[in-house]
Order: sequence, then C-alpha cells, then structure tokens
Amino acid sequence: MISIIVCSIKPDLLKNFKANVLETIGVPHEFIIIDNNKEQFSICKAYNVGATKAKYDVLAFCHEDILFHTMDWGKELFKTLNDTDIGLIGACGAKIKPNVPAGWISVPKEFYRSNFIQSEGEKQQLNVVRDTIDDSLSDVVVVDGMFLATTKKIWDENKFDEINFDGFHFYDQDFSMQIIQKRKIVINHNILLEHLSIGSLNLDWLKYSKIFFYKWSSKLPIYINSISDKDIDRSEYNASYSYIFTSYKHKVKSAFLLKFINKMIYLKPLDRKTASVLKYFFK
Repeated sequence: MISIIVCSIKPDLLKNFKANVLETIGVPHEFIIIDNNKEQFSICKAYNVGATKAKYDVLAFCHEDILFHTMDWGKELFKTLNDTDIGLIGACGAKIKPNVPAGWISVPKEFYRSNFIQSEGEKQQLNVVRDTIDDSLSDVVVVDGMFLATTKKIWDENKFDEINFDGFHFYDQDFSMQIIQKRKIVINHNILLEHLSIGSLNLDWLKYSKIFFYKWSSKLPIYINSISDKDIDRSEYNASYSYIFTSYKHKVKSAFLLKFINKMIYLKPLDRKTASVLKYFFK
C-alpha cells in the first residue's frame, strides 16, 4: 500500500496524474493532495503535512506533472524498499554532489543516472543512464524532486526541512543529503516515468542554493566510492562554473562567488572558462 503525496496548484495536471496512477500503480493506494492554491505552503511543509496524514508505510512524493509509463510500478517500489539499506528512490540523480551550491545536473554527464522521459511541448527525450546494462538499480547520492519514494519510518527520521527551505528549491537535494548519511539512494530502472515540464533557475533558486551550501558544506563533496580524485576535481570545476554562470545570468555578483571563482583558478587556472568568469566578475 502506497500513500501518494502531491502539492498541487494545477487542477488539470492533477486530474491527469491521478487517472494515470489509477491505471498503472497496481497496488492499493491513497492520494493525499495538498491544495496549495488554498494553503500556500512551502513544498517542504506541504510534504510534511501530507506524510503526517499518510496511513500507508510507503510514501511517494510526486510532482503533479509526471506520468508513469510502467505498469504495476507500485509493486516495484515495495520490492526495492524491502531492502532496508535503501532509503530513497528517484527517477534521476547524480553519483556525486560537489561542494558547490549548484544543481545536481551541474556535474559531468557521465555521473548522471536516470530513467525518465523529458517532455517539452511535443518534444520528448528518453533519458536512461544506468551503471551497466544489466543493473536494475543505480546508486546515486542525490535525486531530483519530481519523484521521491521512501518509507514513513525513514521520512519520520528525515523530515523535510521546512525551516531552512521555506520555498520550492533545493528541498530535494537537502532531503537526499539527510538520507545518504545513513542509507543508500537509488534510481530504479524498472520504473519509467515522464516529466512534463523543465525546472527554472531563478533568483529564489540562488537564495536557497546558498542556504543549502552553508547547511551541508562540511559534508561535501559526497560521492559513490568508485569516483576518482581527478573526477571529483572535474565535477567541482564544472559545478563552480555552472553556479557562477547562473548567478551572472541573473546579474548577481557578490563576494560569495569568489569562493567558487578561486576554486576554478586553483583547479584549472588557464582554462577559458576560468578566464571568462574572471573577466565578467571584474569588469
């Protein structure tokens, strides 16, 4: 049995999502819908309120703009979460989280792991990246918030941080960081879903990126043990550039950015990306 928790603001998307779940889940379930047009919660508070109401042991926190393509995916959740070493299941994520307040996609693509379809209008892109062709699960350290599945016990030990993250950004990376301290996080390649929108990196995102950094910097970078020191450095460099570029895009130049500019100088002083961020910062 699964409690499906949704923070909803678009009734049409919610209607389609619920119809899709009824057709595909394959196990008894309940919907816990937080009408955020009425409540005006942060997503962390909405999810915590929803989880408190849940009557089942497995919790699936879902964006309303996803659709499942796998029949009986609920049975697959049960099977995966029966392994008590696993604390969280997602649809996409990364094997390394650098010590940089960037999005999880800021690392080199070979460290992505995913099993979803990204839709944008009529355009669809299948994103399937696994450890090996035979693996049904891929270990990661952080997952995207479109789909987060765990147990009520694990959520109770790692509630969403609605104090620090009182908006709609970085809650997924924060939740991942809580869980990865004690349990594994995986992408389940036997569950295929479709995401109907793409995220936006706005000024609010930059605000919560800094909050995330100061909360977790002492625990970062965190990564799957097979990643080399060279690849860790490369990920730190890529993530620093991504974060600085996002800040510049929103005309944000602050002393805080110097942490990551200095990181780029230390790792690749002669690289053209290093030169470009220095040129813009000091012009």
